[in-house]
Amino acid sequence: MKRREFNKNAVLGLFGATALTSGCESAFLPDPGPRIKVNTPPVSTDLSERMYTKALELTKAKVRGGVSEPFFKKPFVDAAFSDNIFLWDTCFIVCFAKYHLDTLPVYQALNNFYDRMDPDGFICREYRSDGRPLWSKDHPVSINPPLLAFADDPDYKGWGDYWLGGVWPPTTYMVLKGLTAYGKHELAYDLAVKTYTAVAAVFEANGTFWENYVPDLIAYGMPSKKDFCGWTGLVPVAIYREYLAETQDS
Repeated sequence: MKRREFNKNAVLGLFGATALTSGCESAFLPDPGPRIKVNTPPVSTDLSERMYTKALELTKAKVRGGVSEPFFKKPFVDAAFSDNIFLWDTCFIVCFAKYHLDTLPVYQALNNFYDRMDPDGFICREYRSDGRPLWSKDHPVSINPPLLAFADDPDYKGWGDYWLGGVWPPTTYMVLKGLTAYGKHELAYDLAVKTYTAVAAVFEANGTFWENYVPDLIAYGMPSKKDFCGWTGLVPVAIYREYLAETQDS
């Protein structure tokens, strides 16, 4: 399979309506389907604007690439406070960076991975700063499966404990897009409101975004990195624009 064919099929398969095959920004943006106005989320316009602005500020400050990088010269967002580059993080950053193609790297960031793709289409989940994959192809964690925490799991923790219960913006976003794709617009809107409202409450308390959040309380995750935009930019940018913006039709 040619690299550009893999580019189109893989990314369209992961993100559905997101179009990477056109240079037109309007073609890049997804159609979330019919808008459902159920209840206005209890988040002020001022707070939403502050969240949106802060998310872009944090994201732009973490753009890397260029001559200072030993291998990955094309611009990308340092999502995980690491010298390494992560496929999982980059793909989800694309989902909100697409709204700001003039200032945030999208095509360039993805090409860092396509340039490392094996002839059979394999792309490792994480690469070292010198371009070497962190995991061998046959290693069970060499790719990222969609991971979700379930409350009926015996290892589930109501206070999060990272992947044992934490609320993660990328997996939440995947669920919302899946519900939208299957026509469950009202449920998607309801979950989007709850997620956005909880993240907004934490943001209002401490002025930043976190890697994950507590499932049974309104609090940042334990453990959780702060200033994480990073994939948490999905909430104030993508979820807000695609599900909650006041420009939605009634």
